[in-house]
Amino acid sequence: MEPICNSPFNDARECLFRSKMKLRFCKNELDMFEECYHDPINYAKFEEVATKNQKEVKNYFANITKKDFIH
Repeated sequence: MEPICNSPFNDARECLFRSKMKLRFCKNELDMFEECYHDPINYAKFEEVATKNQKEVKNYFANITKKDFIH
């Protein structure tokens, strides 16, 4: 894995951990990691043009409701 893909990999991993492996909550993060993995050069160019708002740290608890934590 290329070093440029560490960030999308960590985002996907954190999202999956926080959502208890519910893939529907993490589709965007998984798609970003897949794009980076298959074409790291274009992903690096994509990140260069990202806005400040797009580079903000993600809140993985925003999409998880209280009922998702009940066993």
